[in-house]
Amino acid sequence: LLSTQNCYEKLAKDAAEVSCPPVWKLDDASVAHHIATLSGESLSPHELSSPVTADNLVYVMYTSGSTGKPKGVSFLHGALGNLVKWKEEHLPSNTPRVLQYSPIGFDASAQEIASALCSGASLVLTDEQTRRDSRALLDSMHTQQVQHLFAPFVVLSSLAEARNSFNLPGWPEAVFTAGEQLQITPEIRSAFMAHPNARLHNFYGPTEAHVVSNYSMPADPAQWSEFPPIGEPIWNTQLYILDKSLNLVPDGIVGELYIAGIGLARGYLDKPAMTAEKFVACPFTHAGARMYRTGDLARRRHGQIDFMGRADEQVKLRGFRIEMGEIEAALLKYFDCFAQAAVIVRDINGIQSLIAYLVVYPNHSAPAREVLVSTLSAYLPEYMVPGYFVHVDQLPLTSHGKLDRRALPLPEARTSEKTYRAPSTENETLLCQLFSEITGTEVVSVDDSFFAIGGHSLLAMRLIARLRALHGSVLPLRTLFEFTTPETLAPHLDSLEDDDEPMLIRGFGRITEN
Repeated sequence: LLSTQNCYEKLAKDAAEVSCPPVWKLDDASVAHHIATLSGESLSPHELSSPVTADNLVYVMYTSGSTGKPKGVSFLHGALGNLVKWKEEHLPSNTPRVLQYSPIGFDASAQEIASALCSGASLVLTDEQTRRDSRALLDSMHTQQVQHLFAPFVVLSSLAEARNSFNLPGWPEAVFTAGEQLQITPEIRSAFMAHPNARLHNFYGPTEAHVVSNYSMPADPAQWSEFPPIGEPIWNTQLYILDKSLNLVPDGIVGELYIAGIGLARGYLDKPAMTAEKFVACPFTHAGARMYRTGDLARRRHGQIDFMGRADEQVKLRGFRIEMGEIEAALLKYFDCFAQAAVIVRDINGIQSLIAYLVVYPNHSAPAREVLVSTLSAYLPEYMVPGYFVHVDQLPLTSHGKLDRRALPLPEARTSEKTYRAPSTENETLLCQLFSEITGTEVVSVDDSFFAIGGHSLLAMRLIARLRALHGSVLPLRTLFEFTTPETLAPHLDSLEDDDEPMLIRGFGRITEN
């Protein structure tokens, strides 16, 4: 394990809990002296003690689990290598600079890194603040001459909305989207029509197989359907659409999608029973072959596969796979006042949002929304914290005793849980109005935090766009994260610059000719 003294001190607690290998602290004088005495020549094949094969692990990626605990997917070098070589052959690109947009805990990051480094391209990094700010991200890509982007649909939609709202000049030439169903919004269509050389590719694949199919959109965005297909399988991959008896269904008939071939993961780390349940014997190829049961519904039409939704309660939200059971388990574990909890996804104000329905024990009171959000945020990632909490007397059930999701009520317009304080200035009035409009909160007080009343980074971009239209200035996302209430944010509006030139991000260099 290579480290430095400062990093090792931060990792010492974790290192003590696992079978940590020997640590070489590179800033230790004795280690530096030893390294200096080593030969600079490349190692010969016989000196490599552990050559990597296609069957070795390349990463373990964790996904949401229905039991309340994430599960680790053990992925192999051969599967990732197959994907990268297929992409180089079938989707050649003259874009030498690839953005690593995805966080390292998202499997798309492995594809970004491997696609760049295996083709001799430059991998361009970005920070968390820029990643969350669509306008800043587009400005950064333009400055850094990035033309190769992987992004989930919701990010692509937000980038297109920012490009159109702020009339930004840049747009990547090669865009790959995956992680959730692609929908061609007017903003996305407009962005690609303004850049006719840009191409959009719709990838599909769960974490257990990374990417297994692709559909390259036609050159003319006017021909794009609202919900494009997920296309055809990549090299060495088979996609089967089966009925409940594992029989192939005819073209045009919806069935469950199964994946076979070289792209499958080894299985779930230290979970043999779960691995055996999801990775089953494949009756269509050679003996011993496996196929993965995706839980996705699909149909095949005209040689292309259409994604038709989920067969279970799992969802994709903002590019992340979510098991509702994990959120429900957290609500029941960390709040002893709840007898039952159910979480679903619904479209609220044009945004897919998580809604938690909660049944409180008799003689107990429910915590305030801010307490619910802050507590869950300590144990769950931000994208898994519900935006709405609805209290019901009981959960509606079907005649078979299952949760009747269609009978769950829509959340009412949110109201602030704080004592109302009216705005006293023109800027405060404008911000209260916009906070209410964008988050769906009925009445907003001047000391209501945008994020406490349901705002998140995607809604923040809508707020910035609306503020630009009504006030004529551009609010940096970092300012909104720092001053989250109308009262604290209002004094900064008049000092913001007008939207004349693309914003430059401090710390990002420019490429210059040698």
